[in-house]
Amino acid sequence: MQIAIDSVQVPQTQTISSFSISISAIPAPINLDTIAFTLEYNADLVELQTPVTATIDCSSGNPLCNYSITFGNPSGGKLPCQLIRKNSQTAILDFATSTFSIPFICFVSQRDTTSIQIEDLFAGQQSTASFSPGRIQVGYQCGDRTLRAFLNNTLPAWLESIVPNPATGNVSVNVTAKEKGDAEISLVDNLGETRLRNAITLTEGSNLKAIDIKNLPSGSYQLILSSSGGNISSQILQIIH
Repeated sequence: MQIAIDSVQVPQTQTISSFSISISAIPAPINLDTIAFTLEYNADLVELQTPVTATIDCSSGNPLCNYSITFGNPSGGKLPCQLIRKNSQTAILDFATSTFSIPFICFVSQRDTTSIQIEDLFAGQQSTASFSPGRIQVGYQCGDRTLRAFLNNTLPAWLESIVPNPATGNVSVNVTAKEKGDAEISLVDNLGETRLRNAITLTEGSNLKAIDIKNLPSGSYQLILSSSGGNISSQILQIIH
């Protein structure tokens, strides 16, 4: 039996996506009651959506629909996973097309990669098990979409300034928008953790938005302006207390 994690390319950092885990068996079909393993990932670069859930397409006779898939609590870049057959009297299963997916948010830099490994792999019925790792890659082959939009003057909005910077209490964020719309301002620390999110409404032209940062610890943050289409502009903010 082999477990394989696919390689995923996401358009930009902080984009919600998912990676797929495939289970295959040679020979197939195989009589298998239990599969257990631990996913290992870089917790500074990949954030799993909690509670972790598996997405399974049962329309094509996926045998994993006969299994209960449970996850432990993700901690320190490790996620325990267990598959248990719901009915041990069920006929022997064919693992030719067995795939489920797990959602995540990636904080990898543009055109960089991070890997997803498997450890502590166990398969019931004394099956021999192996795995192949996957990876997550961020960015576009033909350049970053935000940079291209900026050069082509097609950004819907962008950050003009953050005043004061460095800051201790409140900051005033100046956003220029081409048209009315909804957006979000977020602050991400140097570990990739989002520490603040503010929903904002933009009008055409210049928009001044006040952000309260007095409860955030000192450090360097990336202030990100995003809309439903993804991140569209960012600047570095230094917080000093």
